[in-house]
Amino acid sequence: KGTGKTLVAAAIARHFAQHPESKTYVSYVPCTTLAGESTKLRRVRESLEQAFQNTNQNGPGLVVLDDVHLLVPPSSDEDPSGGRRSGMIAELIVRLVQDYVTRSRDQEEDSMPRVCLLMTSLNKSLHPLMQSLSIVSHSVE
Repeated sequence: KGTGKTLVAAAIARHFAQHPESKTYVSYVPCTTLAGESTKLRRVRESLEQAFQNTNQNGPGLVVLDDVHLLVPPSSDEDPSGGRRSGMIAELIVRLVQDYVTRSRDQEEDSMPRVCLLMTSLNKSLHPLMQSLSIVSHSVE
């Protein structure tokens, strides 16, 4: 927390938005707005699916899930229902990212690859399903 992840993610998204010649569509999802038990699971699913769908429809692009750890914390003994919710969201994100990256691999070689940035504070603070997402990952401390 407090390392500037959101600033970096927002700057990347803003850069592409200000340079339409790059032909890079950006979907920026501030997961803080979707986190919390009061947010309906259906709304979370719809927001995430919409972000990936918009980027898929508008060509090569970037999906940024900022503070994704808030949506997919590891389950705890104190809150087993929260663990089920976190697991369902983690499964959805893994599926969406894998589908998104697969579409990139199926495109022509000279087109820009599709990128998904999952901005989070600590890898170990994620649901275990998210930790298994091993398409490409890089951690900056």
